[in-house]
Amino acid sequence: MPALRTLIPLALCLTSALAEARTDPLTPGLSLTDAMPRLEEACQAQQRFDVSPTAFPNAETTETHILCRGYTLPDGRAAGDAVMTFADGSLVAIETRGAVEAMRPEADPVAEIDGFEVFMPDMVVTHAATGQAFAIADLELAWMPLGWDNPVWRNESPEVAVAPFTVPEIIRFGSDVAAMEVEAGHACTFAVLRDIDEAWLLTEPERQQQLDCVGPVVAGYPRKLELVFGDGQLEQVWLLLGPADVPRLRDLLVARYGPPVHVDATYEVFDDWHVALRKDRPELLFGSDRLASIWRSEGL
Repeated sequence: MPALRTLIPLALCLTSALAEARTDPLTPGLSLTDAMPRLEEACQAQQRFDVSPTAFPNAETTETHILCRGYTLPDGRAAGDAVMTFADGSLVAIETRGAVEAMRPEADPVAEIDGFEVFMPDMVVTHAATGQAFAIADLELAWMPLGWDNPVWRNESPEVAVAPFTVPEIIRFGSDVAAMEVEAGHACTFAVLRDIDEAWLLTEPERQQQLDCVGPVVAGYPRKLELVFGDGQLEQVWLLLGPADVPRLRDLLVARYGPPVHVDATYEVFDDWHVALRKDRPELLFGSDRLASIWRSEGL
């Protein structure tokens, strides 16, 4: 779709008047209260989805998704349809479908990955083949463009009740790195295997590798996994979370494993040192039997 349409003079005048009347764009960080009047102007039709209890990784108290049909930017350009996601009253993501060029920044992308173009510091991701564009509030939400099909697009609410937390099947300690790389081709929307120059695993391997995998769905949302291999065997996995996931997972881990076996300022450890909830950064750490034994005796 061209960046600007060729319109008859009357339509050009109307577009110009619209742009003058509505100069403030909808951007990540905007409050839901401030966004509502702008959505009235920007959307031909709206449908609102409030999720309770919250499920979105960045939503602790409130979660709202608004499906905007016929989304128009302040300068009058048509941007297709859009879904606006609000977490705790703040706009954290905008996804549009059908008019990529309207959302594409003027600068060149800083990276291109499997058809995705990444624009920084705008924090915009576009995908011309699917007609999708994403504007996100922070890098913690980078998984959205790579893997999430918001049910709101199908007029369905993303309810948490149908998405319990389960450990991704790809996590199998002792698995061979070559076999895991093949499996990642099916389990991950995007996966990259890389060598770590200086091994830091406590198992002290001669060679350390990491497989970054984006896409496995955990508790209803795609996630990023960082699978760490020592001498070709899976030893450790980081599961990246959102800040609102931490209290939810703490309750779940206590229900599943009992009270933590160790608590400090950074970690709460469960399952005989095999699972640790990280608190300074929202992550869940899994360790092999060998690594759990080291953590048990030496600490994390």
